[in-house]
Amino acid sequence: TDQSGKKVTLDSAIGVGGRGGIGGDGGDAVVINSGTIITNGGLAAGIVAQSIGGGGGMGGTSGAKSATGDSSSTVLSVPIAVGGQGGANGNGTWARVTNNRGGLIQTMSHDAIGIIAQSIGGGGGIVKTLSSDASDNAGGAASATGGDYSINVSLGGSNANTNHAAEGIGGSVSVENDGTILTAGRNAYGILAQAVGGGGGLVLGGKPANGAGALGTTATVHGDGHDVTVTNLGSISTKGDGAVGIFAQSIGGGGGIAGDTGQTQFLTPFNQSSQRSGNGGPIVVNIGTAAPNSDNSGATVSTTGNNAPAILLQSIGGGGGRVSNNQGAFNGSTGGVGTGNTVAVNVYGTVSATGGASPGIYAASEGGSGGSPITITVANGATVSGGRDWNAGDGTGAGIAVDSGSGSASNPNIIANSGTITSVDGTAGTAITNA
Repeated sequence: TDQSGKKVTLDSAIGVGGRGGIGGDGGDAVVINSGTIITNGGLAAGIVAQSIGGGGGMGGTSGAKSATGDSSSTVLSVPIAVGGQGGANGNGTWARVTNNRGGLIQTMSHDAIGIIAQSIGGGGGIVKTLSSDASDNAGGAASATGGDYSINVSLGGSNANTNHAAEGIGGSVSVENDGTILTAGRNAYGILAQAVGGGGGLVLGGKPANGAGALGTTATVHGDGHDVTVTNLGSISTKGDGAVGIFAQSIGGGGGIAGDTGQTQFLTPFNQSSQRSGNGGPIVVNIGTAAPNSDNSGATVSTTGNNAPAILLQSIGGGGGRVSNNQGAFNGSTGGVGTGNTVAVNVYGTVSATGGASPGIYAASEGGSGGSPITITVANGATVSGGRDWNAGDGTGAGIAVDSGSGSASNPNIIANSGTITSVDGTAGTAITNA
């Protein structure tokens, strides 16, 4: 407001990432929790660990929704950029988070993620957008939504009138949970682990108006993702639409996540661009352990909301990720030069999703130059269960959904099951599907 109390509008670009030749590598980011962490506000994460090369970190803005007469009015018309601009470069290094046995992380509102671990090369990090309407930001329940508004976002490097944009390699990311992670709210993931080369990261709140083109660029963007490992020996439980249990990405060529994951799981492609290059890194997720005489009954990942896979994994080459709005979930690669790497999931405990269009495990490896094998192992006594199909027989609530991966008969995707793979729909549902 101005001095007279009249509400005014501020139009200034929001950016997280270096500009104009800024360089430098990120340092190691290590967080270990053995105590109790509780948050009760929108976008309030439990733990954030970031290693970012090329500039960046965390930024945000808020505004009142304009009265447009529909449910998707604009809070922010200004550009939101996540990633380096005009030659920003630098590598991410190691990002590691451990929640020890007895440790509790609990969040209770929309977009309030339990653990965020990021290693990004080429600039970027996290941008938070928030409706200032109090009714949108109630805490304490899975019904917390954050409101319905659109934003103008760009993920990954941009040229800023130079010949090159972001360049840099994402570093290794490791998250281990031996304790308890509880979240309640729309898009309140349990764990988010990202290794991104070429700039990018995460935009929380709102729905990008430019979903298909949110990763578009006229610059050349370079950088590989790196290895991402998530091990859960404890309990991860989320309540809320779009509240994925474990979300892991390794992306080469820039990108990440933006928008409302809870809106839909119906996948649609990005606008394709040859300007991005970089390979995704390998992703490994372990639920429980194969150690002899281990009791894996407490190793669980569970979600109850719609459009909330228990585990969602993407190794992407050539730029990309997941951007969701009212038109769909723009998903996968933008088609630049690069290959998705291997994706492996080892389940010794329990993975469960119960909401509509919520697979137990969604695993993707893809890029403009192809993908690599996806391997999912369900051990004896272990269970992977998907939710409900959104429409009867559409497979969106499958126990396991495999997207792309290897197209080679000599080195194929593999699902090795010695346990149980099922869905809430039972015999009327789908155990395994190609997404």
